[in-house]
Amino acid sequence: MTNVFWQQGFAATSLDDIVLATRMNRPSLYAAFGDKSAMYLLTLEAFAARAVAGMAAELAKPVLAEALADLFDQAIAVYTGGPVARGCFLVCSGAHEAADDPDARAAVAGMFAAIEARVRDRFAMAAAEELPVGLAADDAARIITAMTHSMAVRARTGAPEAELRALAALAIRMTVVAPGA
Repeated sequence: MTNVFWQQGFAATSLDDIVLATRMNRPSLYAAFGDKSAMYLLTLEAFAARAVAGMAAELAKPVLAEALADLFDQAIAVYTGGPVARGCFLVCSGAHEAADDPDARAAVAGMFAAIEARVRDRFAMAAAEELPVGLAADDAARIITAMTHSMAVRARTGAPEAELRALAALAIRMTVVAPGA
């Protein structure tokens, strides 16, 4: 179900598409998940939960620059994986739906906040010599998450992987002091 919503978006995904993707009949879908809107929100929540959980391994690296590089590598793999680069489900589809749906808006805002908090916590744990003078953990986390959002949109619109990797390197240079500097 996630893949259908991710590729087509909420509005363009029909219940027939969901039936085909899940191999469940309509009554079973409704009984298990509720209406189409509830199904969509559940897929967003599951995606965000996997993203936050997946970030744990990358952000656990003891050297901040390596942790961020691994985080960006994982994001780029998600954004560009598959036959067509889809970007990030949460950024590309969720943000679109948030414009008109208050429930989606609240859910997506909460998911973005959870992801940013995970990155902020990693910056807060960083050694003082790894952080640029005057850059707070909150601000560094905003830079990193904003860059991942930009990369997701760029990937979906066809940016080459090399461009995404250059943006990742730029974000790391902006938020981490190079060893020995």
